[in-house]
Amino acid sequence: VQPAQHFRAPPRECAVAWNLRRYQRVIEEGPSSRPRAGPLATMMEDSFTVLAVDLGTSSVKATLACRSRDSLWHVAARATESLAPPIARADGWSEQDPLDWCDAAIRAMRGLLKHPAAAGLAAISLSGQMQSLVLADDSGCAIRPALLYSDARATSEAALLEEKIGRERLVSETANWKGAVSVLPKLLWLQYHEPEALASASYILLSAHDVLHLVLTGLAVTDPTNASVTGLLAASTSRAAWASQLLVEAGFHAALHHKLPHIVSGAASCSPLASSAATELGVPSLAGLPVCHGAGDLAAVTIGALEVAPTACYCYLGTSGWVAEESEAPVVSETLRVFIVHHPTPGRVIMAAPTTTACGNVAFLRRLLYSHVPDDDEAYAAIDRAASEAQPGASGLLYLPYLNGERFPVNDPTARACFVGLGAATSSAELCRACYEGIAMSVRSLLALMPSANEQRDGCAHPLVLVGGGGASCLLPQILADVSQRKVLVPPRPRDVAALGAASLAAHALLPERPASAGAGGGLLDSQRHQLFLPRAELAATYDAAFMAFGGLYPSLMGTFHQLAGVRA
Repeated sequence: VQPAQHFRAPPRECAVAWNLRRYQRVIEEGPSSRPRAGPLATMMEDSFTVLAVDLGTSSVKATLACRSRDSLWHVAARATESLAPPIARADGWSEQDPLDWCDAAIRAMRGLLKHPAAAGLAAISLSGQMQSLVLADDSGCAIRPALLYSDARATSEAALLEEKIGRERLVSETANWKGAVSVLPKLLWLQYHEPEALASASYILLSAHDVLHLVLTGLAVTDPTNASVTGLLAASTSRAAWASQLLVEAGFHAALHHKLPHIVSGAASCSPLASSAATELGVPSLAGLPVCHGAGDLAAVTIGALEVAPTACYCYLGTSGWVAEESEAPVVSETLRVFIVHHPTPGRVIMAAPTTTACGNVAFLRRLLYSHVPDDDEAYAAIDRAASEAQPGASGLLYLPYLNGERFPVNDPTARACFVGLGAATSSAELCRACYEGIAMSVRSLLALMPSANEQRDGCAHPLVLVGGGGASCLLPQILADVSQRKVLVPPRPRDVAALGAASLAAHALLPERPASAGAGGGLLDSQRHQLFLPRAELAATYDAAFMAFGGLYPSLMGTFHQLAGVRA
């Protein structure tokens, strides 16, 4: 497929006005200088501060994380900027505007840079939602909205690739082939439906923090963890590299892979903050400050969660979710059904079983039942209260939490969420409880896939560390403990874990002798402040029966989901 030669995207005013017509010069000439040391040289033996930015799907969170002399992190200040919900369509589309990400990040960073703790700022570090496809022009502006990780529009293209190249080969050569939600079929969809946009793109970025890094430094890079979940990374090479031959065989021009970002380890490199970016942040003197690309949210959360409480595995519940653990080397097994992705630290991997929509189901319920409550925190507290009023088991009501299709334990972009067991007496409280229980049952099904999840210590399963927004609920952690029949440990600030993991990566990039891995010399937080939720043995039979029924929902409804996909099309 030959790219169009004379197409230019229509002019568009960037939401971040300074993100215009300067990145191509920076890319061609290279950074004007190495990252300056700032206060780092005099403070490394004492304490220092990192401004960590986590770009999620529902919000952008910025955190001033201070590392003390005893190697513990504490949060000096935080700022959150909400994002508009993704634009979703019934046929699997899920999009967001990358300019909104940047706008929200700049606002959050500006506010924190006025805080007294920012006087000791040593670096900026990034993290964010992974596997989001962004086409940008030579000025760094997005040509079209981002296709998010949950976007499953490219079902026909995924089927075509599996027929043309072979599913077995796609799995073996990319390691993490995920069908329609992989980046390769999305690129093919763009080639078929928006060829001018794809041809005119100077950069193909692959995560939200890739975009912000380009905005702050003028350099298009991505990290190995994010690269390895896209389905574009060559699995057979010891060094992270794009599967360029596979792109050609898929029908793209040979030069397409040159538009992909360079792969750099966020734990090993920093780039200088551009002077125009420093000016826009309101502190021109920060020009040259080290900016660490960091890592995708999976890696940043893994580092943060397992340093908070080293254990066998942990669970993250945000808009999406996953269960994950670290390993020294890939586990080779024909029965292993999890993704194996690069860890920021060479020689380590992350094994993860993701769910496409976790607490995004709660946000959906909030929109349906509590849209009259303007404040998000108050609305989610109301859902907590309502769910607590219903009996465990929600009077036989089940919820399948597949709002945007699913990846694990089933891989079906046509699957959808549903309540099963509605009756004339069903209450809104039972709807809320069933939603929480459905999320917990999804997590239980993911835990069954993890190699170490069923290992026991002193006759009990290892505690499950819960992080992300789901950990901030007053009720969901207890339901998760009851449904999974294992202890659940929630750190004091479960929403901060990704930012603290990103800060830890920046510290390692600046101080390579301190490894960026779990338990590597000092925890992130005081473990004595964790909340521990114990499973209630009297509910085991109730939830075992409910989980058995839950496991039968998708097989029974699969044919219906496929039929309805034709109706939606």
